[in-house]
Amino acid sequence: MPPLQFWFSGTAVASVLALVATIASLGYAWYSIAESEQTKAASREKARLKGIRDQLQTFYIKGGALLGRHIVKGAPASEVDQYAQDYKAWAEETETWIRTNLGDAAAARFSDIGSGFNFNWDRAANPQHSSIINLLTRYRENLMTLIKSNAWDAHEKKAVGEIKSPS
Repeated sequence: MPPLQFWFSGTAVASVLALVATIASLGYAWYSIAESEQTKAASREKARLKGIRDQLQTFYIKGGALLGRHIVKGAPASEVDQYAQDYKAWAEETETWIRTNLGDAAAARFSDIGSGFNFNWDRAANPQHSSIINLLTRYRENLMTLIKSNAWDAHEKKAVGEIKSPS
């Protein structure tokens, strides 16, 4: 152990100050790194939510185009059958994407078409067409709810790179 007068010399004081400065610098560096990681994580989450919302909006727009397709009264049954097939393909693709990327709870929310009224649409070519219009309307309402909310299925979140695009 150095003699007592050493601790009061300029060398010792400088050494202690250097030690304190080093500890303070390390503390700030750790804080800075943690803050940077939090910012990066928040940016990734924001990008993930934007990717999800963009895909849900794409499905919403496709459903709107399908809903707006005009089929004249008295149209051949094959035209209404094609419309029904297109509707089923859209609904299945949308539900599959939601289940894969957002989880079972979000898929159940999308598929819940039990509430609401059935309307007889004047523009419908036949009762099947009217039924499909009612279903499309409900599915699009459910999509709008998912678009407005980001509480899809919190325990099943996936990273941005894991969002699967529809096939």
